[in-house]
Amino acid sequence: MSGIMRKAFIFAVLFVFLIHLPVVAIKSATNMALSKTAIGTFGNIKAVTDGVLNASKRTPAESNIVSTSDQYLTIDIGKLVYVDRVKIFWDASAYPDNFSVRTSTNAKYWEDEATGLDASLGALDSKDGVLAVSVSCKRAVIGSRYVQIKVPAGARVSSASDRVKIAEVQVFPAMDQKMSIIDKDAYVVTDKTAVIFYKTSIGATAGKVVYGDDPSALTRVAPNQESGVENSATIYGLDPGKGYYYKVEATDLYGNTIASDLGRFETLATNIAIKKPVTGTFTELPADPFVDSAKPVLPRVTDGSTSYFTAMATSRSIYSDDQYVTIDLGKNYPIKNVQTYWRKLAYPENYSVLVSSDNKDWKVVAEGLNAADGAFSRSDAGDPMQVHSVSAKDVNGRYIKVHIKKGSPFFHKHSNWDFVQLMEVKVFAN
Repeated sequence: MSGIMRKAFIFAVLFVFLIHLPVVAIKSATNMALSKTAIGTFGNIKAVTDGVLNASKRTPAESNIVSTSDQYLTIDIGKLVYVDRVKIFWDASAYPDNFSVRTSTNAKYWEDEATGLDASLGALDSKDGVLAVSVSCKRAVIGSRYVQIKVPAGARVSSASDRVKIAEVQVFPAMDQKMSIIDKDAYVVTDKTAVIFYKTSIGATAGKVVYGDDPSALTRVAPNQESGVENSATIYGLDPGKGYYYKVEATDLYGNTIASDLGRFETLATNIAIKKPVTGTFTELPADPFVDSAKPVLPRVTDGSTSYFTAMATSRSIYSDDQYVTIDLGKNYPIKNVQTYWRKLAYPENYSVLVSSDNKDWKVVAEGLNAADGAFSRSDAGDPMQVHSVSAKDVNGRYIKVHIKKGSPFFHKHSNWDFVQLMEVKVFAN
């Protein structure tokens, strides 16, 4: 996610000095699928990882009838690796004109590496009687444990039996990669928390932020809430208006750990929006029996909590009307920053933050904001959030408005959702 916090819309820039970072090389490539477990809709499925390419020397793995149902085989590599490429050796007498290659860390959520592949375009090895198709993978950066070959129902097959055969599948890791921390980025800092976002050149499987108020004694630890190429950790329990030092540490798939140089951030003063009255159109509740329906919805925007169950407000339909919340701070303040906490499953991709002294004449602080550009964090109940911060540049005002125009683009996990969901709005003054 390039440009995760644009400078025009942030209130704190934490510099991670990255000079002379150690780097760690990844191990040499070898066929990681050899002798590994395979499951799926193919008979004699062990053949795909036995190391024998020649289709005539032993019976290849053969699918069920393709015209009636999807056919697949899944190989468990046994551990996470940075998958560089997958090579499939189809029996030259029984191959499909349409198949895909997918990868996964957990065999539950899959990443399409290539779709709509035609095995007839593979390299023919007449000696072994196979067609070889090689697929480059994104997992060379991210990492994966499972590889799946899938033939969709109805794909055309070269054999009269309407079945396909695979002689072998090979999986190769990336070679000579080096992990490094590649971004100096901006981070969201509040009065009591700091969301630290950093990027690595290849996916980290774990990471943490070590921190403290003494640069020589970074004794406190905040583990990653999200690991990968984009990493995020949230520090809780900080003191308002205080400086802290920190280092980022990231670990690759092979257990090698690198660290950044020392960085520093300062927390802000107290959130002045806490418990302040709210008006607007975020008055709905999700259709979820576990969500507290007794508590009024709009006050959840300033209740100091981000729990999905008790502290989240859902907008009305973005297709029907403008959607907004207005917070009355009670008196004029020199506004410094405004933060919005959006549920990552339903957030606006174009919204504005405005300030007013009388709730009539509004000054635009920032517009065209995309919540996806915010830092990743977790809600009090563990839900994924995007936290976006806007610098108000010391604009004076009593009222803060977060506004989404009718018909504006927004991300929604499910196609029938027509709303966005706001966990919290925080406001900080000089």
